[in-house]
Amino acid sequence: MTVSFQTVRAALRGDFATDIATPLSLSTQYENAPFTKPAAGGSWAQFNILFADSELIEIAPVGSRTFRAVGVLLVNVFTELETGDKAATDFADSIASRYRGTTISGVLFRAPTVEQGVRDESGAWWRVTVRCPFEVLQLG
Repeated sequence: MTVSFQTVRAALRGDFATDIATPLSLSTQYENAPFTKPAAGGSWAQFNILFADSELIEIAPVGSRTFRAVGVLLVNVFTELETGDKAATDFADSIASRYRGTTISGVLFRAPTVEQGVRDESGAWWRVTVRCPFEVLQLG
């Protein structure tokens, strides 16, 4: 079965919306989609999928070769400044738990990393980044 990059993106966006954003009431900015940040006191996330290198892992006739594509699901969680780190950390823990060692639509996730929180570049939000590395096999 060929898994395209677009198929991976769609599956992961759908999963995040269903299992994280909706149940946690977390407004989410998806890649290149319209979005309005919540008013002060709200929390929101920025969802990105970054693909890295792909490699040939099985030599076979064209169309039957297996490639491994690796990438990272990168979620930035934003919460109100000067209110402590609990809200951002709770969101980050939920995201990390969802994508730790699981497979979703052929995408195998490894161990997520939750980074130290920081004030974002605009100076208006507290940001915690969750990195969820993954790999997916593709035929070609």
